[in-house]
Amino acid sequence: MTRRSFYRNLDNVMSAAITLNGTPVVRGRDTVVSGPCLSKRFHANYDVARDGNRLLMLEPSVKGVQPTIVLNWAQALAARLGPVR
Repeated sequence: MTRRSFYRNLDNVMSAAITLNGTPVVRGRDTVVSGPCLSKRFHANYDVARDGNRLLMLEPSVKGVQPTIVLNWAQALAARLGPVR
């Protein structure tokens, strides 16, 4: 059975193909994403979808950008869209 493992290597997110028959063996490595991304020492700043086809990664933000928090966003969206037909 071959699985993929994802990990960080400086500014790269890497994927390693690992065969799990008995002793694990790395069969190959690929760069999935390359470029500046936020780096946290004690936790990953990316996540991989269960099927391995999508990756969510946090990038450094531009100075002066402030996050916006929207409470009850589902109700606000419904009010903007109107009734569902």
